[in-house]
Amino acid sequence: MKNLLLAFTVIAGTAFGQVKTTTQNGDFWNPFVWDCTCVPANGDSLVINHAISLSSGIAYTQGQILINSSGSLDDGTNTFSFYINGGSLINNGTLIIDNLLLDTLGWIENNGTATLDSVWTRSTTTNTGTISTNAFAHDEYASFTNSGTLDVTNNFANQGDFMNSGVMTVGNNASNCNIQNSNAVFDNDGFFCVAGDYINCGTDTLRGDGTIYIGGTSTNGGEVEGNLLIHTPSGAFNFNTGNIGPNVSFGTDACSAGVEEEEYEEEEIDWTIYPNPASTIIRSSEINVTYKIYDLSGREVMHGVSFNGEIHIDQLTNGTYTIQLINTLEQTTSKTFIKL
Repeated sequence: MKNLLLAFTVIAGTAFGQVKTTTQNGDFWNPFVWDCTCVPANGDSLVINHAISLSSGIAYTQGQILINSSGSLDDGTNTFSFYINGGSLINNGTLIIDNLLLDTLGWIENNGTATLDSVWTRSTTTNTGTISTNAFAHDEYASFTNSGTLDVTNNFANQGDFMNSGVMTVGNNASNCNIQNSNAVFDNDGFFCVAGDYINCGTDTLRGDGTIYIGGTSTNGGEVEGNLLIHTPSGAFNFNTGNIGPNVSFGTDACSAGVEEEEYEEEEIDWTIYPNPASTIIRSSEINVTYKIYDLSGREVMHGVSFNGEIHIDQLTNGTYTIQLINTLEQTTSKTFIKL
């Protein structure tokens, strides 16, 4: 994980509250990119409708930065930070930046795609889109609500209030532990998969009605509540020094889609779809497929062709669907998945 405290440039200015909208692709600090032929100032409402690059980091303490669906903000191969404290960021398009730091007075709403090296949040964040990051630290008193897809490649640490009703994966270790002044609460009503170890500490609380998969060791010293289904290699928390509610159940399944196998012309087909449940994208292990998606009534609601195995389902309403996959050899299989 790269250093969180990288250099950034404070947006300066005296005329606050002005709306400035991009008119062309270019660098964030280029005045000809903006309709005012000027540079952004702290407190402005910035509207990004184009592909905008960053030649330095940003510190924003007033106003709002809005990235629309046609827009992007990208630091390229640089290692810049985006620091928000008192302002806000709404991303409906694409955000690619090294470090995203949200301090106590700012807030973030992500409805698009955000690709980051590290995330540190100390205030209110909502995600209905897709966030991919190497590492994620969520501080105490902060609130994060995920109803989209959150993919953490390395480690995830929660010290605040974290609510997941979407799909969340952690490639290494995860913790729900407040080591400061308050208690950490992780509320999982969706799909949460941890490839490595998981710990729920002290007086901290893990709760919800969703499903959790833990690939490594698991430790509970706090409270586990609700109707959670928790899959661990041992079928239980390895060290149960805390309290576990009566409606919490355990299993030993791995984090996978629970794939069915089908035959075509006496040949066994072993295709998978993942993740399941999913909110924006499902992936097929068989690329170059034609697909058809049906709702519970049997009505076809989507169809198309995927050359890379990715199938975008964000336009579907939440519910249970069946997808039929057909490859170039006319081999076929059907799978059921849940859209969150």
